[in-house]
Amino acid sequence: MRAPANPLVSHVRSLARCAPANVRPTEDEAFDPRAAFQWWYFDARLDDGHRLLTFYTLNAPGLSTYGVNVVLRAPDGTTVKDPIYPRKEDFRPHTGGFGGWFAPGVEAHFERGGAHGHGVYRLTTRGPRIAYELEVHPTVAPFSPLGPRGEAPRAMIAAGKLLAGRADVWTDDRFRYACFVPRGELRGTVVVDGVARAVSGLAYHEHGMYTFPMGELSPAWFWLHAADARTSLVLGTLVAPWRAYTSRRRKTTHGGYAYLLDDGERLLSTLDPTGLVVDVESVRARDLGARGAASMAWDLDAVLRRPGLRVELAVRSHDVLEYFAVDPTASEEPYWGQTIARAEVVIERTGPGPRRRERRVMDAVLETMRNGRP
Repeated sequence: MRAPANPLVSHVRSLARCAPANVRPTEDEAFDPRAAFQWWYFDARLDDGHRLLTFYTLNAPGLSTYGVNVVLRAPDGTTVKDPIYPRKEDFRPHTGGFGGWFAPGVEAHFERGGAHGHGVYRLTTRGPRIAYELEVHPTVAPFSPLGPRGEAPRAMIAAGKLLAGRADVWTDDRFRYACFVPRGELRGTVVVDGVARAVSGLAYHEHGMYTFPMGELSPAWFWLHAADARTSLVLGTLVAPWRAYTSRRRKTTHGGYAYLLDDGERLLSTLDPTGLVVDVESVRARDLGARGAASMAWDLDAVLRRPGLRVELAVRSHDVLEYFAVDPTASEEPYWGQTIARAEVVIERTGPGPRRRERRVMDAVLETMRNGRP
């Protein structure tokens, strides 16, 4: 009789193969009342050159309320920001629909089917300045760097707590994270200051939550999403506790997760805590629109590698998209920020088949999340 497989060993083996891990939205992922932080994140590049961001947060660090942050940025840099701060009791999970009613007229939910068989997300917002009704149809399968359930094994969470010196190593904590729309088609209607127009474009969506104080394990994470007509790239990394803000101008991390889709082929989908596959070589601070003592703008260099593949990234911030503060005031330091960036990506394939080296320049967003109130 074979011994039952160790889930952590199976998880590590799948990561070592850089194997894709497909996930599906399920009802229990929609909401966890124990979450210390929970988010639904959508971004889109519209065909007319606008960039649209919607960031739903529940139980964000230090928040007495929660936020629905909607940002629309025009090609000339003109930006309309329409934050909504409803009461927590306004939120209702969308049972069976993987989402929720966040405020009157503000809703996100998932339905089976869709134009490409990966489902469809329906988004509705009614803010003071921005309103929209949108559909997002994923063109590729969803994935999670945490495996097919989209959830970190308990032993992985325990190891992180042990490294951070926490005593509650074996408590029943959860960390979920999935990119449900690594690449999707968006269409619908956007209304800005009473003026409506039909829109279409390229969209991305992810959802995550955790039930423990992440700030005690890591002071911050960095994340980026880059895309063009052929390629989609997602990368994330945590600042390790023992490297916690040792320099205000430069942070170096090793390891993280990465997803790379090129011409419809998934080249990489992995979580790597070692830095052997996902090596974030440096993260350097910029002062773009800095608020308070902390800059939320960065440049990032990284190398992704596996047998037969090497990817070099050079990401440079050039404009602020949004800084999201605990208090919606100009003087409050942000805990979350995104900048518009230029991503230079070199993809080198060394086998099987002929050697290929291609350089792409892509539009990107580069994100910083400070884990805990500044």
